[in-house]
Amino acid sequence: MCPAGEPKKPRKPYRHRGRATIENYKVMRWLDHERERQGISLREVARRLGYRNATRVGQYFQQRIVAGPDMLVRLAVAVNVSPIDALWNARHYPTVLEYLNKLCRFGASWAYEDRVDIDSQGAIFTLQYSEIGFPPGGDLRMPPPNLRHRYHIATVCNSAGILRIISLPKPMACAILLAIALFQRRGDKLRPETTPFYEKLSFAVAKMIPAAEVAHLPSNVGVGSYKPIKDAQAVFQYRFYGAMRLAIVGEYMHQWCDFVCKNYAEYARLALYKQGGFLGEPVESNMFDEDIWKWQRTAMPSAEDFQIDENT
Repeated sequence: MCPAGEPKKPRKPYRHRGRATIENYKVMRWLDHERERQGISLREVARRLGYRNATRVGQYFQQRIVAGPDMLVRLAVAVNVSPIDALWNARHYPTVLEYLNKLCRFGASWAYEDRVDIDSQGAIFTLQYSEIGFPPGGDLRMPPPNLRHRYHIATVCNSAGILRIISLPKPMACAILLAIALFQRRGDKLRPETTPFYEKLSFAVAKMIPAAEVAHLPSNVGVGSYKPIKDAQAVFQYRFYGAMRLAIVGEYMHQWCDFVCKNYAEYARLALYKQGGFLGEPVESNMFDEDIWKWQRTAMPSAEDFQIDENT
């Protein structure tokens, strides 16, 4: 208690932009450690964020100001750390799911601008080829030359050669690849090369998010189904799921990927998992003759293929 007649000293306010949690604290310590490990000064981080000095950056790292999801993404990019990992480790799970949905809608807006239809088998470029002439072999799943920089082309092969070509707008493809990498199910295990690919891809995605936030898509244009994401976000609100929470969310997210584009989702499982993807159905007569997981194969995608520039 203060002596009689002396006013109480005002308590220094604790400023925050989000909820202070132990997970936030650990993530900020991790980011600060990565900054020091890479030899990046606080002043340099401030410059990358557009601040005049390092005072605000130090307050974020010291948890005097609790960074919200958007600032957490900016800080992660500034210290060369995967922003999706930062959000995930801070348990901003609903934000991660919302980002994936925004990326998907961003890709759909590209397809709408390009007059490209997207179904369960991927993008189809009928209108474009009807104007410039149909390609040899009539493969309308391969984007014409003027659109190839906006679409990711996935090729799945089997013992006879190329089985299927699947094209999707790059932001939409990124959303599916990140979701498949984050949410493994049924005991699926990631390939060793999946983790570095995922980390690089998350940096490419961080540059897409600002444009995805303002992307315009007419209300009459459907994009898969938003319901699985809403159901997944609802699961995080109930603690009684316990350790099964992420497994349940994973099922919803795989369902969402299938709704967006089933063939590309299967391609992503085939590319990122050791044994986790298969397009179509196995032929019964051959099931006992050879390993069905060797029937189909694809190459691991490169994160550089998903880079976009201002002119894309």
